[in-house]
Amino acid sequence: MRNMFLILVFTFQCVAAFPQFKVHSNGNVSMGLSAGVPLSRFTMSGVGDSTYSFYLRDRQNGIFCQATGSGSSGKWLYGANMSSVVSKSLKMFVGVSGNATSKGWIDNEAGRAFGVMGTAGNATSGWNYGVFGRIVGKGNGAAVYGTTNERENGRKLKDRYAGYFNGKVSVRGDLTVRGFIDGILVGPSLDECTSLVLSPLSMDDNTSSVSDNISTFNIKSGNINIPDDWEHILYDSLLLKAKDDITSMERQYKDKTHYALSVDEVEAAYPDLVYTKDNGTKVINYIEMIPLLVESIKELRAQIVSLQGGNNGSRMMSVPKSNSSVGNGGTSGIGGTVSSSVASLSQNAPNPFVDATAVRMVIPEAVTDAMLCIYDMSGKQIRRTEIHDRGEVTVSVTAEGLTAGMYLYSLIADGKLVNTRKMILTK
Repeated sequence: MRNMFLILVFTFQCVAAFPQFKVHSNGNVSMGLSAGVPLSRFTMSGVGDSTYSFYLRDRQNGIFCQATGSGSSGKWLYGANMSSVVSKSLKMFVGVSGNATSKGWIDNEAGRAFGVMGTAGNATSGWNYGVFGRIVGKGNGAAVYGTTNERENGRKLKDRYAGYFNGKVSVRGDLTVRGFIDGILVGPSLDECTSLVLSPLSMDDNTSSVSDNISTFNIKSGNINIPDDWEHILYDSLLLKAKDDITSMERQYKDKTHYALSVDEVEAAYPDLVYTKDNGTKVINYIEMIPLLVESIKELRAQIVSLQGGNNGSRMMSVPKSNSSVGNGGTSGIGGTVSSSVASLSQNAPNPFVDATAVRMVIPEAVTDAMLCIYDMSGKQIRRTEIHDRGEVTVSVTAEGLTAGMYLYSLIADGKLVNTRKMILTK
């Protein structure tokens, strides 16, 4: 009873002190209303809208709220706190709605518009967020949802997302993904960048081929240097407990061995594939290296076809059937069919080898020129040995100057490929 009396006294004082403050016959209150009956429970400078309890319309800034932090209640201090209680109905519940558009949604091409603008700073470093969104409950959805469709009010999501965007998304600056990218990674096509057209056939004799350049790259492996903020602590809203926030994908990425190329070697051969970040760190554009790898395969194919004397080019990657007439027990690895002569190439022994291995072959007396060639897996020739003996010949291949790995060796007689096999060097 006492509270009701105080409210009545306050109301009458306001009416007496501010003639613009008026309680109407329908029980609604208005301020600055020159004519009409307010439709909202409280209106300022307008009749209002019956769907809103509080209605304010003015030519200046609408409402200013500020919390100075001098109070002692609670750990959260709100400049303004608005909420919409979700109930079992088909309504669309909005906590805060921000709108900065023209009447009729007409493009004026003037000024700047911000539907929601958030500014934060000067608090503990790392804990300043201009806009913060959180999704709660067990249902799917997104903490932040963005769309470029002016008639869309969201879509049914099949998972829970911190951020979901329907439309083009642009990131100016570094993009760090501590998980994986699920989708299609694309780069410019030849139609978009005609400067990417490669013309290896027009290169002069002094220009290295693509396969020559790529075959010199050294692959490096190791663990990733994890930044200090990789494994961080996630606190709950009341700062009462903490938990490890590293995900399964992050943990796997941290524990697995990773492979990369030397940025200096790539830059020396293809400087356009190397970029320098603002902090001076150099990175490699691996996506645009794919066309170079394709070109390298084409050059390697051309070399193999040339070694075959232009024959069986379409069968270069096939495993040919054995030819019992040459007495070598079949073939393995890449290469064309074995010559119909008695020339043959046997598998090296031992294989794998550490220091040296023996390669046996048969070279007929009628053969004028014979050579044993060794290639790395990119097709680059690294050794060539002229064979002057005829009949059953054994050539010793040493590991000197070779690194551990797999190699191809071929017997070429009178300019024709007899056979190609694989040898493995271990150290």
